[in-house]
Amino acid sequence: MGLNFDSSRTELIRHLTQSLETEDVRCETLSSTLRGNVLWSLIRITAKRSGAIRLAAGESATYISCSLLERHEGQWKYEVMEESDHLCYYSCPLNYLGRSRVQSPKWRERVQAYRVPLCAIHRAPTFSSTAAFA
Repeated sequence: MGLNFDSSRTELIRHLTQSLETEDVRCETLSSTLRGNVLWSLIRITAKRSGAIRLAAGESATYISCSLLERHEGQWKYEVMEESDHLCYYSCPLNYLGRSRVQSPKWRERVQAYRVPLCAIHRAPTFSSTAAFA
């Protein structure tokens, strides 16, 4: 796994979701969701100058980030990927898909296919109250 982090899991998540600003860009986490040891984040990146990350100055793009977290030998490790990396994790919140640029249509199809059965499990059964007591 990628980088080491010397603090707690909570601190690592705070670190991974904090806003970041450089001379070229500003990154802001709009939303984040932890599913097991997979941290999903919806990130808005805004160019501060033209040509930075293929955007005009002041232009923004929103994308999905996937951070894998792992505790190994007392240290937290993490690896950050994004949708364009053709992820093999599919537990991304469905509402993130409609709020970000499409970078991998096939991955999005797999997220939807993964999530649909889970949604069906959590739906309450429907029945007619009169039929139940007939």
